[in-house]
Amino acid sequence: MAEADYWSQGWKFLNKETWFVGERANYVNSPHVIAMVGLPARGKTYISKKLSRYLNWIGINTKVFNLGEYRRHATTAYKSHEFFKPDNKEAMAIRTQCAIDALMDVCQWLENGGEVAVFDATNSTIERRRMIEDIVVHKTGYKLFFVESVCDDPSIIEQNIMVC
Repeated sequence: MAEADYWSQGWKFLNKETWFVGERANYVNSPHVIAMVGLPARGKTYISKKLSRYLNWIGINTKVFNLGEYRRHATTAYKSHEFFKPDNKEAMAIRTQCAIDALMDVCQWLENGGEVAVFDATNSTIERRRMIEDIVVHKTGYKLFFVESVCDDPSIIEQNIMVC
């Protein structure tokens, strides 16, 4: 069918891969996961929320999954910095399980019609990134990319910490 024929039937071409009928665009041909990377207080959550808001605004069904919320629901023990020490094996197990739970929620949400999931966590270790890749890419076949937020300005970092 020629492009002119599609126009006469109410179809609108955006490009060869993207088309829509009426007002609903199909921009995402398979579910995507955006995994944030960065140290605490560097703007990951801010970027996640802004990105989600924009993608939803242009019609892409997007949701943020914040790992901190999963941790806060799992335990009240994280109020001390001891919870985040790498040699704290009990806390490490809780943190890993929270990450797995969040990723399972990400995959289920995408399976139920979501288009882009933003996994908002530090994801600062190679092991964590490999786990994300294993679950998101190898087990489900979704697209994955990492977005790193870097901020070295002490005044911005201090302001971000004070807001929390």
